Amino acid sequence: MPPTARTLPTFAATLLALALLAPGARAVPRPTLSTSLHRTYAILGEAKKGGTAFQFAALWPARETWSLGFGIWGGDAGGGSERLLDPVTDQDLGPIAGPTTYALGGGWALDVHPWAAGGDSSSAPGWLRGAFAAGNAGMYDVRVAHTGRDVFVRDSFGFGLGAGWRFALGDRHQLGPAVRYTRVFNDALGRYFSAGLEWTWR
Repeated sequence: MPPTARTLPTFAATLLALALLAPGARAVPRPTLSTSLHRTYAILGEAKKGGTAFQFAALWPARETWSLGFGIWGGDAGGGSERLLDPVTDQDLGPIAGPTTYALGGGWALDVHPWAAGGDSSSAPGWLRGAFAAGNAGMYDVRVAHTGRDVFVRDSFGFGLGAGWRFALGDRHQLGPAVRYTRVFNDALGRYFSAGLEWTWR
């Protein structure tokens, strides 16, 4: 049975633990760990909806200017409100919480850092030294919940693209703002933007 978005986070966490703890792993470079905490916007183009998004990734250097690995991610698309109507008189009884859309998934993650903050960036303009681009691709387990019950569940492929700046905090840590665009191929989540902070360490 192929892995779904429900199995990918566990699989990714197991691989990360083995990579960090295995006795023979010393010959393999330790990964850079990256985490982000964002706010989502423009769910399916609706500017007023949004929630919290996160990503955690382990990235190994593939070339001097980019790293490749795997990650887990999730997003809360927020929930709107709807009007409660009296079933007999159709009188408007006020707003109540509407359906909430959220997703959890995992897959491949990419980080492009041609002028990494804290690295050999002497030839780069000052404003470029912390610039980076990022991407991911994998499966999303998308769910829509209403009144405590899942009313829609679907595993869908999706990808994300992002860019931002990181500022060195000592030799091992970097922190900075970033924006991301995510496209999920189903009608419940669809596409959204997010913005927030990204933190990496080795």
